[in-house]
Amino acid sequence: MIVGWPNFIIFIPLVFVSVVLVSIFRGLYFKEAYTTLGVPMLLGALTTMIFGSYLIELLQLTVFKI
Repeated sequence: MIVGWPNFIIFIPLVFVSVVLVSIFRGLYFKEAYTTLGVPMLLGALTTMIFGSYLIELLQLTVFKI
């Protein structure tokens, strides 16, 4: 909810990619099998809030703007 409507379209895939990358990193270096959503969601939210409008225009998703 903090990233807003058009940025939410970017936020969900970024969280998914962040979870996968953080899980791989934690599995390789810390030998931990499970990853919570805390750090990946924070990374996705920060990335979306900083680069969200740029990514929406880059991916041509401006049709979703109200």
